[in-house]
Amino acid sequence: MKDNEWFTESFSVQGKHVIIKINEKTVVDYTEPDNVQRFRTRPAGSFPAVRVALQGHDPNSKVHFKNIMVSLWPTEDKPAISSI
Repeated sequence: MKDNEWFTESFSVQGKHVIIKINEKTVVDYTEPDNVQRFRTRPAGSFPAVRVALQGHDPNSKVHFKNIMVSLWPTEDKPAISSI
């Protein structure tokens, strides 16, 4: 991607499987292994629920966001919801 160019990013987390796409191209397709070792207190296989951070790491950068949409996918224990 070039500087000052808009792009789309989408990500999906279902259980231990994460997919991230930029401009519809898959850039991450990761499934956490069963025997993962943690250095923090978060148990294996438990990604944070509905936690999204949008940030720019460079203190001098300007970051703009537009058309942000969040959808919760239905799971076995939680049916789909229509709004957040």
